Amino acid sequence: MARPSFPHLMHKLWVDYVALNPDADKIHDLLSPNQQVVNDHIALRTLDHPDINIFVLAQFFEKYGFVEQDTYNFTEKKLKAKYYQHPTETSWPKIFISQLILNEFPTKVQKLLTDKVAQIPANKLKTERLLYAGRLWSCTYDEYLALANVSEYAAWWAALGFHANHFTILVNSLKTKGGDSINIEQVNQSLKLLGYKLNVHGGEIKGSEQDRLLQSSTLAYQKKMPFNDGMYSIPTCYYEFAQRFSDEDGQQFDGFVPNSADKIFQSTDRNQ
Repeated sequence: MARPSFPHLMHKLWVDYVALNPDADKIHDLLSPNQQVVNDHIALRTLDHPDINIFVLAQFFEKYGFVEQDTYNFTEKKLKAKYYQHPTETSWPKIFISQLILNEFPTKVQKLLTDKVAQIPANKLKTERLLYAGRLWSCTYDEYLALANVSEYAAWWAALGFHANHFTILVNSLKTKGGDSINIEQVNQSLKLLGYKLNVHGGEIKGSEQDRLLQSSTLAYQKKMPFNDGMYSIPTCYYEFAQRFSDEDGQQFDGFVPNSADKIFQSTDRNQ
């Protein structure tokens, strides 16, 4: 039996992701018709529950050599995040994992979410398949709406479960057919001309060259998903684009800018 590999895991995550966001396949081909797209990072969402928190999900990447790099706090959204990077495999994406801070929510919300965690079969927690297992609990559309009124992030997690919330194209790797570099403004313009809607919270482009990171994203793909009480259309996953800059010593910035990431989270909000 073949030993699991990180590229194999990435393939599984990608196939699962494009099933929820079929536009990503089209955008991938549009932006890189003659070359392999470089993934800057992928993002996953979870809760700070001990059975499924950041450290639980991170272990599936750490076994491939990924190392924790930095921690970010999103006070308004009641979220915490960490990112992980492989020290030598520079073509592998960074892994950004965020979690909802349960004890900052009303008791009723905490119970609703922890009851869902309790429904996860124990064997599902043991392998990396958890990362793309989807929803492993019951959820009604009424529960989804109730959670969304408190936290769009909580509602997304309760309705969809475990998936790559987004993949991110490293804009620096893109070239025109003539070999010229492409910037994030050109990416956005190309997408808008084809009718794709972008997240405009905080501006179409988040960040600045001084931050050494510019980011933009599509809005999450709207897809009918099964709930216990029927099929309903909800925001699923989105595609992100990142352009990175180097400092005076030529060192590329590999981290994230919390204020920009905060606005990117809103790509899955219902009211877009």
